[in-house]
Amino acid sequence: MKNHRFRRIFAIITLILIGGTIITGTVLQGQAEAPRITIAVDAGHGGTDGGAVAKDGTPEKDLNLSIAILLREELEKRGAEVILTRTADDDTDGSAEGFFKKKDLERRAEIGGREGIDLFLSIHCNASTSTADKGFQVWYGMQNQEGERLAESICGRVDEAKICTRIRAVKQVPEGLYLFRTLTIPNLLIECGFLTNRQDLELLKSTDFQKSLCNAICDGIFDYYSGIK
Repeated sequence: MKNHRFRRIFAIITLILIGGTIITGTVLQGQAEAPRITIAVDAGHGGTDGGAVAKDGTPEKDLNLSIAILLREELEKRGAEVILTRTADDDTDGSAEGFFKKKDLERRAEIGGREGIDLFLSIHCNASTSTADKGFQVWYGMQNQEGERLAESICGRVDEAKICTRIRAVKQVPEGLYLFRTLTIPNLLIECGFLTNRQDLELLKSTDFQKSLCNAICDGIFDYYSGIK
């Protein structure tokens, strides 16, 4: 009798253990493995090169850096390795004799072209002669057409987040932009909003908006690299 009860208990325990193993395996198989990617995040402008300036005096370079740092934090949380082209209010030309735009761009391209980097993202804010122009836009580089699909993935996620005043059409960068005609890996110019639009400017200056935007950008990046979209 005791042996019979023992065998029944042992059988139940065995079934529980086997069932748990099957369930655990099924769950793990259903989870998309986070891709291991290395991303260069470029905060546009810096130092004496302030970029565009808003009517209230806000320089583009400061917003670019703030967003780039938040983007790095979110990407690293998700397992990506991130390299910033700059981490402070400075340019990247390496010269002590003034600012040389060509050297600055060459340095950024050198960072983006390093072996092992999968993606180059350049963070900027837009400007226009019309205060009515507004919205988020992504441009993709000329040497790697995968950038277009990645740009569409990012724009889709930013659109879903409902945080921007408008989602502008994805486009290829103009031929004259040195960085984006030089890099051969997927490379994107991300225009986060218009400094010349009052509504966009208030959003761009908001840390909450910057964080939400970075989350949505990361969602789009990981959708693309995980093959979800």
